[in-house]
Amino acid sequence: MKTYTVDEMRRAFADSVDALGLPGGVNASFDALYLPIARCLVDARTEYQAAPYILGVNGAQGSGKSTFCHLLAEVLRIGFGQSVLVLSIDDLYHSRAHRMELSETVHPLCLYRGVPGTHDTEIGRCLFETLDAASPQHITWVPRFDKSQDDRAPKEQWTQWIGRPDFILFEGWCVGASPPPPWTGPLNERERNDDPEGIWARWSTQCHREAYDTLFGRIQRLLMIQVESMDSVRQGRWLQEKTLRERLGITGDDADYPGVMTKTEVDAYVDLFERYTTHMLRELPSKADILVTRSNDLRYTLVRTKKHESMGGESDDTAATGIHRRR
Repeated sequence: MKTYTVDEMRRAFADSVDALGLPGGVNASFDALYLPIARCLVDARTEYQAAPYILGVNGAQGSGKSTFCHLLAEVLRIGFGQSVLVLSIDDLYHSRAHRMELSETVHPLCLYRGVPGTHDTEIGRCLFETLDAASPQHITWVPRFDKSQDDRAPKEQWTQWIGRPDFILFEGWCVGASPPPPWTGPLNERERNDDPEGIWARWSTQCHREAYDTLFGRIQRLLMIQVESMDSVRQGRWLQEKTLRERLGITGDDADYPGVMTKTEVDAYVDLFERYTTHMLRELPSKADILVTRSNDLRYTLVRTKKHESMGGESDDTAATGIHRRR
């Protein structure tokens, strides 16, 4: 694969920004954010001398993880000749039918996708193992989830990946997080109304402890996009939902799209994640190998990278800024 000069990379990055419908101001983040992170990762993989090298990308709902990973993958592909698979933990959700079964046998809140316990960690484990062993011509089916239908997409809509990627960008709101502290009572009004005894919250924590190390234990380096507060999460998650509604042409409720939410439903949905999100905002900024902050005006700042591939290594502090804002 051909690699490019920095100027050629910068122009290709601008093309990607334009294709995503992002404002031209995002182009400044190439030098400030994406290029230093890509260099850090390529250096780490060279030392690691194995593929695929898995970067975990953690960030609360609506923090811009998907856009960030898309642009970082382009820089790694075009600028450094790396093959990059982007995988969201959302694509590992259990089917709607399975979550309906859980809602009947464990707790009604298990119907709602999101918290640990609602992902099929076994399919994720098998996917990582298959990609580890893939020959150059081997085709791996990568699952995808259709949020508009609140269900796993049919297999013919999955991604067919050929060979073994150099990098996997594994992104998700809880990726790399540890389980929250033991339950001591409801955290917010949603929990007081729907889970006053903590049955659902404790079930999720138990699932996290028992099954998620098969995914998070595969991460070589963890990047966190740190938001300011839960209010930032609510704003970002509603912006994400509005984008989906606009793409589908939905103005009100639509029975054809059971996974699409109104503003009120988004706020109630985000409340289900508050216990985990506040825990991560306290814990992960000091533990992440690469830390990127996102302000409420959608300004992204690269706070640091770390030299060593293992979590908790010595840091090589870097400061830079970039802006992401959809048109």
